[in-house]
Amino acid sequence: MAGDIMASPPHILGVGGSLRVGSTSRTALATVLEGVTASGARCRLIWVRDLDLPLYNADRSVPPEAQQFADTVYECDAMIWSTPTYHGSVSGSFKNALD
Repeated sequence: MAGDIMASPPHILGVGGSLRVGSTSRTALATVLEGVTASGARCRLIWVRDLDLPLYNADRSVPPEAQQFADTVYECDAMIWSTPTYHGSVSGSFKNALD
């Protein structure tokens, strides 16, 4: 019976798009993930600053760091993004991570 099966907790991935050490958007993301964790979800925070990704180039093979990040994204159930805005858009490092 479906009611007897305990669903596994959702896996939420938080991605912070700032490179600044004292980033307020990263602090906000960490706070949100604490609340989500308290609600029973499994959470992980990835900061683009720590990814050390090269600029995206379709002519090159996928770097291991980029593949690992992509695998982590595909394994999660949902994502929460937090990034500062620059010139009306998200940070370039965040855009590069998404590419």
